[in-house]
Amino acid sequence: SLKKGLNRFVWNMRHGIVPGVPDVYIEASFRGRKVGPGSYSASLNYNGQTLNTQALIKDNPSLKIPASDFAEFDSFMAKVEAKVTIMHQTINYLKQVAVSLEPTLAVLKAENTNPELVQEIESYLAEWKFWDEAMVQRRSQAYDDVENFENKFTAEYLFLMNHAGSSLPSINLATKNRKAELDAQWIVLNKTAQLFIKAAVPSLNEKLWNAGYGAIPKE
Repeated sequence: SLKKGLNRFVWNMRHGIVPGVPDVYIEASFRGRKVGPGSYSASLNYNGQTLNTQALIKDNPSLKIPASDFAEFDSFMAKVEAKVTIMHQTINYLKQVAVSLEPTLAVLKAENTNPELVQEIESYLAEWKFWDEAMVQRRSQAYDDVENFENKFTAEYLFLMNHAGSSLPSINLATKNRKAELDAQWIVLNKTAQLFIKAAVPSLNEKLWNAGYGAIPKE
């Protein structure tokens, strides 16, 4: 509030949330990891002025957790959060591409003057849909929809992130092994996504420009 009086800013001692996928319901937390003990700076910028302060987070002396555990936890969680962020950004971009192609496809079909381009767009959209359905479950709208609509890949990765996240910085072997399994799956899924982004979309973009139908949004 801008009203006079007491105005508080409370930090939950977490990193920022990871992005989601619009209109996709996933029963999970998107919160960033808790920060470890250390000194932190906070800045408030308003109306050309900046106020700075320092905050010190201390470890719990009764737990006697070594600094190496906090460092390992932070590194592991940072990598998981970064992966989820890349996954969801990629999903959102390719969805944007598909949405932009659909009205153009309708126009091309109505004009019936460029059947090869129509076929290429339809082929791309079919391949994209297959990939997208492997990444996210778009039919879920509430917490119990998982009984009818199976969770997809990023929900599994979010579960890993939520399961690993804790006030106690401890990453067990099973969690590390699960991350390795999911990372191997992501290599395959991401390879397909990069073929879309670096080859299929630029090719379609060039052909649509040459045909006078405009461009596909850039990543």
